Parts: sequence; structure tokens; C-alpha cells
Amino acid sequence: MSSILIVDDDPSHLEFVSAAVDRAGYTVYKAQDSAQCVVLADIVAPELIVTDLAMPGFDSVVQTTRASENGSSTLIIGMSGGSASPNQEALRAFQAAGGTRLIAKPFIGGELLRLIDDLVGVGFDGAVAVSPAK
Repeated sequence: MSSILIVDDDPSHLEFVSAAVDRAGYTVYKAQDSAQCVVLADIVAPELIVTDLAMPGFDSVVQTTRASENGSSTLIIGMSGGSASPNQEALRAFQAAGGTRLIAKPFIGGELLRLIDDLVGVGFDGAVAVSPAK
């Protein structure tokens, strides 16, 4: 079973995404900030980290780099908010720091779950929709 660490400083979004990923059959761990992400990543060594890219504390690009240091095989999906086409500079920085894929909030349908399945898949069949109510 693939383990996934979900990181978001918005508690409602963290719970929503975590519940959807859990229902899709993944083992889910949650962190509310970048520092928690680094600690949990060291403890549970998830196959995938799904993280908000705009959180207080230290820069989330640094978060993804630090989280990857303990195992370069950790895949990272960045969630960016507010635009269907993410800022290209932010995208380049995220990828340079080890980010694997980027997805814009809000998600449409099962977009995040299909992306997760593409990377670490347990066979998402589209039955669980991800569509934050914001």
C-alpha cells in the first residue's frame, strides 16, 4: 500500500484532500506546516508528498528539498492556488528543488487522484471525486 503525506496549512483543505486520498485506498499522513512535513517525512518515509506551495514558515520549495534529502525516490506533487496556469517561475523553482508534478487549486473532479495514481497507483477508478468547495 502506498503511503502519502498531505501537507496544507488550510485545515479544511487538508482534511478534504486527506479524506479523498484515504478513500481511494492510500495510507495517509497529514502535516499542517512545512516543519511537520520534514519531521513526518523522516519518520514515515512516504512514497509521495502532496504539498501546498504557499505556506507560512519557511519556503515550501525548501520544504520539498529537505523532505527529499532522506530518500531521493520520494515523489512530490505541489498544489498551487488561485490560477489554472501556475506561475512559470514558481514551477521551475519547484521542479529544480525536486518537485515531481504541479496541480492548480481548485481541482476538477478526480484530477488529483488520477495524478497520484499515475505516480504510485493503486488503481483509481474515478469513483472518488476531488473538488474542493471553496
